[in-house]
Amino acid sequence: MFSKSNDFYTTGTTAEDQMKINVCRRENETRHNMVLYKDAAKRVVFQNCMTQCEIEPATIPNFNKNFYYNQASEQQCLQNCYNNRMNLHFGKLAESENMLIDFEAMKAQYHRYENWNPHNRDIKRFSKTNTTEEAHSITQRLIEKSNAARYGKFDF
Repeated sequence: MFSKSNDFYTTGTTAEDQMKINVCRRENETRHNMVLYKDAAKRVVFQNCMTQCEIEPATIPNFNKNFYYNQASEQQCLQNCYNNRMNLHFGKLAESENMLIDFEAMKAQYHRYENWNPHNRDIKRFSKTNTTEEAHSITQRLIEKSNAARYGKFDF
């Protein structure tokens, strides 16, 4: 139906294919344009809010661990600015179309990912370091337990 180098406004190779395309075109063209408009609005509003909050793109290259756990003031400023502007531009549609930012929900989702990721679980388990006194006391208890378990059994 679609051949190489055809775009959204293509023609079918047969009359049946052409009918399929014509049936779907009006509906999909409107949806496609609406999605493009919303996406462009999100990008422009986010960029304007970054400028208003005086945040350099280098400080927030993406929403990572540093952003969620260490940059609460930036989160608050971005969320307030972005949500206010989206509400002004789109009104109730912004909330119903899920166009608002909720960094608390995003942080919870990121935290679930951190807990789920097997690599992170291993890193957390091995990175828990004990003090030398704790390590020494654990070692002493293990030695005493081993000596008590074998006392009198292997004395030759």
